Amino acid sequence: MRLKFVVSAFFVILFLDSHSFAATSLSETYQEGISNYQAGKYEEALDTFMKLYYKSSPSENDPVYEYYIGLTQKQLGNRNMAVYFFEKCVNRDKAVSDAYTELIDLYFQQGNIQKAEEIVRKAEEKGIKPAEVFFQKGLIFAKKGLKKEAIDSLSSAKNTDPKLSSAVDFQIAMVEMGSGNYESAKQALKNIIATDPTSTLADYARQYTEMLARSAEEQKAWNFSIGMGYLYDTNVILKPLDTAVSNGITGERDSAIINTLSAGYTKLFSGGYSLSAQYSLYSSRHSTQETYDVLSNSLSFIGSKNYEWGSANILAQGTYAWINDQEYLSALTFSPIFRIKLADNFYTDLSLGYTTKNYLQPPLAKTEDRDSKGMTYGFGIGWLPFSGKVFVNAKYEHSYENTVGDNWDYRGDRYYGVVSYSPIQQLRLQAYADIFKQKFDNKHTLFGVKRQDGIYTYGASLTWDIWKKLSITQSVSTTRGRSNIVVYDYKRNQYQTMLEYKF
Repeated sequence: MRLKFVVSAFFVILFLDSHSFAATSLSETYQEGISNYQAGKYEEALDTFMKLYYKSSPSENDPVYEYYIGLTQKQLGNRNMAVYFFEKCVNRDKAVSDAYTELIDLYFQQGNIQKAEEIVRKAEEKGIKPAEVFFQKGLIFAKKGLKKEAIDSLSSAKNTDPKLSSAVDFQIAMVEMGSGNYESAKQALKNIIATDPTSTLADYARQYTEMLARSAEEQKAWNFSIGMGYLYDTNVILKPLDTAVSNGITGERDSAIINTLSAGYTKLFSGGYSLSAQYSLYSSRHSTQETYDVLSNSLSFIGSKNYEWGSANILAQGTYAWINDQEYLSALTFSPIFRIKLADNFYTDLSLGYTTKNYLQPPLAKTEDRDSKGMTYGFGIGWLPFSGKVFVNAKYEHSYENTVGDNWDYRGDRYYGVVSYSPIQQLRLQAYADIFKQKFDNKHTLFGVKRQDGIYTYGASLTWDIWKKLSITQSVSTTRGRSNIVVYDYKRNQYQTMLEYKF
């Protein structure tokens, strides 16, 4: 939002100063309209220009009237009417030259890049206001994601009119930032401050320089975190709800000590490319149910490329887990993910994933062998409606696994939604829902029916940043596993407190 404000403010500064209000052979009524316009009395100015235009038409002064009608309509927020009159003006033999740049600006603001380029070509053919047109052409190239062409055109604007140096450097800095070339962006911002340290653009340049400095600190190459927590689980063993099959089963309630560790490395490259690697460790140690103790390691790599429309990412992840200090599972996942910007603070994710799983303990029977290969595809949306205080995310995934054992082949649909709210910077509230429905392909060899499961999980958490790098999170969740096979029908609640230190 700040960038849009800066661009809009610049257009006002650049083009309003260039308007010439002097005219020959025009009436005192016209001069009154000009005076009202300069005084900000746009309704009165528009009334004057419209009367002159329709009373005298056709007249040699029509291009001038059309131009000023377009200006006042623009100031009043009537952009379509402004476009109409600017279009009429530029199609005249004796068009007002500023009408071209105003029309390009309006089409650019409306997102009509094709029409903006059309007026740019007309202006170039007639040699009208070359510096300003070079500048606007550079903005159009930047909007289209053509970095080199944008910088070349912006540089031509500065070479044609050195008075545009600061404005050009600012836009070049924005292009470089969008491409991930932060050092080049910093240099362009420094040029603005050095050229005119007291200007409004210099103030913006300082703000962006500080932002880049903070971003560099937040995105430092290495980052680490360690965590410790306490978990209470009301059904560790997933004891069935049906008493006919669960009679005599006890010990389902237990507590555990949770430990986490992560180490990450991020490398930023020119052109908007980046590469991240992260190692994560998770450990849970139960008080009594030691056979459910977990030790899990994962290593992931993410390659990313930023574009004007969003980003393209490739994830590769490996996981190796132990249960009760015995090898349990190894898994590999490969997933391309595309994030597409739909509007300010609103995006969609498209993903595709391939996963192989290898369970490292021999199954009780061949039909229970869960070694598998599977695919997942999904899409999601994300929205930050209120300056980062609220975040909304929803996601749908369809997955299937082909397993060695017939009892575990399935097709699944997952629906996930989360809402996060930060009333103050140090506090975050979060609520989520996760629904996973599975339909198994084959009749269960023991129960004689095709299994159908629905796992419904709901939860909430509260995170408080005690200090800059230390936070505490209290979370609660409930899971209801529904199945047409009673041994898989259960309910569990979990309550967890975690301390995490990041450095």
